[in-house]
Amino acid sequence: MAGQVCVWFIPLHFSFAFLFPLQRFLQCQSKKNFANAFASAAALCIHIFVSWLFISKLRFGLVGIALTLNFSWWATALMLFAYVSCGGCSETWNGFSIEAFTGMWEFVKLSSASGVMLCFENWYYRILILLTGNLKNAAIAVDALSICMTINGWEMMIPMAFFAGAGDVVRDAVDNLSILLAFTILLNSIQPVLSGGYSALSYPKVLPEVQAPRAKIPYYSLY
Repeated sequence: MAGQVCVWFIPLHFSFAFLFPLQRFLQCQSKKNFANAFASAAALCIHIFVSWLFISKLRFGLVGIALTLNFSWWATALMLFAYVSCGGCSETWNGFSIEAFTGMWEFVKLSSASGVMLCFENWYYRILILLTGNLKNAAIAVDALSICMTINGWEMMIPMAFFAGAGDVVRDAVDNLSILLAFTILLNSIQPVLSGGYSALSYPKVLPEVQAPRAKIPYYSLY
């Protein structure tokens, strides 16, 4: 079933190649953001109708969900393309030109290297889970690894925040919102602390088996 659904998701991924450049092109022109909003709202209406048709009416099941997403994403891409090509961006887009293919070899080299980098970035976690699943007590090993990777993700937020806030514009914007951000962080910090304290007190009593992943966390965190 998973393989069949993945096949039906292939058209969805091809729509990204058209949709994302169109969205970035319009976002760079701040006055054109209403086009993205309108296309998204129209795609939502299409998504609701097609979902009802394929899932509730025709009973296509999981394949119907995949087809619904295909329709929604392609509808968004086609609407944005129609807006750009039919005069919506007359000052920034003057039609197709052969000059678009200049520097194609440099683009291929850059995109190939970027693609390999993104594959490694997105696949390494799956590879770790696959390798961990072949260890003894695989369920415990995967649980412990997921906890370690979550903590690692939290740690990575610190340098990423410094990278994002290095610019003067970003720093000034954060400074203007400092009071609101501080209040938001305070509220967001209360709930995890209360939930974590409750979990620490309740889970060992309710689910004694969680002690096993806890015992493995120091071992996997070394790697």
